[in-house]
Amino acid sequence: QLPAEEARALNALQREYLESMRSNADMPEEQMNLGLYYLATGDPASAEKAYREALKLAPAFVPALLNLADLYRANGLDNQAQPLLQQAISLAPRDAAPQHAMGLLLIRQRQLQTAVSHLQQAATLAPGNVRYQYVYAVALWESGRQQEAVATLETALAGHPGNRDLMSALASYYSQLGEEEKLRALQP
Repeated sequence: QLPAEEARALNALQREYLESMRSNADMPEEQMNLGLYYLATGDPASAEKAYREALKLAPAFVPALLNLADLYRANGLDNQAQPLLQQAISLAPRDAAPQHAMGLLLIRQRQLQTAVSHLQQAATLAPGNVRYQYVYAVALWESGRQQEAVATLETALAGHPGNRDLMSALASYYSQLGEEEKLRALQP
């Protein structure tokens, strides 16, 4: 959709960018960047190849494991993503991102109880990450642990006042529980 002159300039910049990354292709970080570039430009096969190359260069490179697992997830290949996430958790047990990703994968597989455990681990490891707190609370609610879900949201909201997602979920849960006073206090 760009005018011809701008399209030529953009193509030249993309070629230069690719050449720069390829000149350092012996580094796993550059292979991962290549993967991200290929994915952004609609070439998932080349992205997979780059992520795999990053893992050849550095088998314990957790970001490449996560990106490759996410590529598989996006293509409906959770069975290929799961071992990568398990490996990432083994390599980086104190990293919240692999725990969160595994929790989401297990939810897609309808393994809610096991998923809650991974989501709890992610929320515990990264208490400042609002998304992890929110997803963990929703999983608690869906697994029948309503009071824990509400408590998790209340704690997260105390640390992130005014967060719309937290407030919306909490309002919904208060309403479902008949907590009218808490619901009124939540609304501005």
